[in-house]
Amino acid sequence: MNQGKPLTTDLLSGAVDLQVVHPPVKLINGRPEWLLKMNRHSVSVPQNLLPESGIRLIQAFVADSPEDARPIDQVLIMSGKKPPVLMLPDLKVRYDTQDFPNQIKTSDK
Repeated sequence: MNQGKPLTTDLLSGAVDLQVVHPPVKLINGRPEWLLKMNRHSVSVPQNLLPESGIRLIQAFVADSPEDARPIDQVLIMSGKKPPVLMLPDLKVRYDTQDFPNQIKTSDK
């Protein structure tokens, strides 16, 4: 706040009521460094959850959370690509998956 008014900068100065500024994100193993500051650590996706083809969403939940709980972390994994790590707190977790066969095409070789 600047004299009771929202602070805006650059091209947006005075043109908007609110401005959100995101600092640069440093990635570690493909994940934002700030997750480490939340007392999380990197956990490899269990081998049996990796997709044989297509794309799979892997979600981690607190083990005893209800079925409609929000995941504590999630990653998209493409078959044949190195999977990102999950960033999890020191809690027992359960996993859920959702497959997306042939949904996303890329030019990556």
